[in-house]
Amino acid sequence: MIGQRFARILGISRRKSAVCPSQSQFFDEQLILVDEEDRIQGCLSKLKSHTIVDGKSPLHRAFSLFHFNSSKKLLIQKRSSVKVTFPNLWTNTCCSHPLYTLSEMDDKEGVKTAAKRRAEFELGLKLESKKIHHLTRILYSSNCSEDLAENELDHCVLSFGEFDFSPNPNEVSDTKWLNKEDLKPFVSSENVTPWFAKIVESGLLEDWWKNLPNDLPSDDLIHKL
Repeated sequence: MIGQRFARILGISRRKSAVCPSQSQFFDEQLILVDEEDRIQGCLSKLKSHTIVDGKSPLHRAFSLFHFNSSKKLLIQKRSSVKVTFPNLWTNTCCSHPLYTLSEMDDKEGVKTAAKRRAEFELGLKLESKKIHHLTRILYSSNCSEDLAENELDHCVLSFGEFDFSPNPNEVSDTKWLNKEDLKPFVSSENVTPWFAKIVESGLLEDWWKNLPNDLPSDDLIHKL
């Protein structure tokens, strides 16, 4: 059940049907709480991990996947209208969270496992964990509303190749392939998620793009954006 407080936080009535079940079914998933050095501090539900307390939401681990085809075009998605945070915004291929489970807590390998799981769920994109490349990490925060926010230590990962995909309409309302030269004009003219905008503004994405497909960087840095 969604408690009265969280019903208010989501800006809805107390009726459970007011939140799309495709989203509320994940509210109790346990995310990985971390400190600013990405050291695990425990776990917390997905809903509470995005709830602002004392000015910000708890810092938790996330991932952002960037998938390119053999023509070096980037697959981006538009988040569906039923998403609880940042609905109807364009963003990178897939962005979500590793869970507080043995298979997804294992640092970089756990992130790859989570990216594989969510890419298939959101886009029907069937990737192999061993072919997902870990790039770097970013630290950022951004409010979504008065009560909800992202505060994430975000692992950036990349995949490359030709794969069929079929978006889940509860997660994704549209998709697009971007050329490198179209990236900045698109981000400046469309409504995009804050993390996608920050990664583009930092120049990190362009650096990864120009090194495709064989000379991809990988580091243990944490970029504060």
